[in-house]
Amino acid sequence: MSLTHSVLRVLLTSFLLTSTQSTFAQPSNRLADLSPVTDAQLANPPSEDWLIWRRTYDAQGFSPLEEIDKRNVSQLGEAWRTELQEGPNMATPLVHDGVMFLASTQDTVLALDATSGEVLWTYEHRPTAFPSSKIGIALHGDKVIVPTQNMHVVALEARTGEVIWDHAIETPGNTPRPYSLRGAPLVANGMVLQGVTATMIPEGGFIVGLDLDSGDEVWRFHSVARPGEPGGNTWNNLALEDRSGGSVWVPASYDPELDLAYYGTAPTYDTAPLLYSLNEEGVTNEALYTNATIALRPKTGELVWHFQHMPNDQWDLDWVFERQIVELEVNGAMRKVIVTAGKMALYDALDAETGEYIDSFDVGIQNIVIAIDPKTGDKTINPIAIPNAEEANLLCPMANGGRNWPSASINPVSQFLSH
Repeated sequence: MSLTHSVLRVLLTSFLLTSTQSTFAQPSNRLADLSPVTDAQLANPPSEDWLIWRRTYDAQGFSPLEEIDKRNVSQLGEAWRTELQEGPNMATPLVHDGVMFLASTQDTVLALDATSGEVLWTYEHRPTAFPSSKIGIALHGDKVIVPTQNMHVVALEARTGEVIWDHAIETPGNTPRPYSLRGAPLVANGMVLQGVTATMIPEGGFIVGLDLDSGDEVWRFHSVARPGEPGGNTWNNLALEDRSGGSVWVPASYDPELDLAYYGTAPTYDTAPLLYSLNEEGVTNEALYTNATIALRPKTGELVWHFQHMPNDQWDLDWVFERQIVELEVNGAMRKVIVTAGKMALYDALDAETGEYIDSFDVGIQNIVIAIDPKTGDKTINPIAIPNAEEANLLCPMANGGRNWPSASINPVSQFLSH
């Protein structure tokens, strides 16, 4: 959900505040003591740091800190507050070596002392465009990587906020359209990966891979398959300009061992031309790569595998949300698995290396899918859910979803998933 922020409030127990103030460096030394963020730290961050949107590459959203629990949570009180510009925002603050980096609205980035709230530096990107809700930013080395509202990705020096490089993402036809960069960048294997939101825009969304050192675009993957390319025959023979969707507005997860980045994609938006198949040989109406998990090589953008969770989505029930990486026992052997759900709160589990379908779990709040093939994961749609002009039927959930923007989290200790 988009929130209008005017104040950032930080709550700590009085015990924690005292402890933090006594052990952290003094505010004047925060930036001087800031260490580079390494690949190893991104893969296994210090307990007190939050370096990525969901803290770790596996997107589990779990903090190992134990100081605050149900015994003392009632003692939380305001430690400090900092005024922010008003506007839509949903960015996750990142914390490293006691410095909090926050993407505020209107393309403003702040570096704050995480203990006192002291503003250490501020960056404002100009010119700006219409406000958009951004999920966050990224850290690596001495860089803070920032997506902007006018389709730029900017690298800032972490100690000063000065611009290191500024890359403008070119859009099809290079004409002004309401593209946006909602998702936080992912830094992996020397590359900055950035998904692009393209709601109701011809040709659909895409992902770019930028060189971490220079900001130059190295590759581009289109989440709406092009005619004549793999998956291009799944759009009912629609011309490219009549295809839309596949927005990439949720950040990726990443497995360093497999060297694979996992993105989810949104559905198509103009659904009527896809409702009925043309029944032409070699042509389908599945609309790849919408509502899919796509596994990419960060260096090259190569598509290693994909799995489409919901072909031809007529209900705007996105499967775009986080792809969480977990170790699960499957048929007596431990396997690395991708777990994800769309708005139906229907979870699919896929093999992280190959994309092979493993299993599904339905929390029981939807009536659109009535059966799932146990071998392929193919879903059978309830006949009453198929849009028609003769009948009105109650479908659950509605487009707002049984789950939506609030991210799921996994506790690896209790092996409990919550959303």
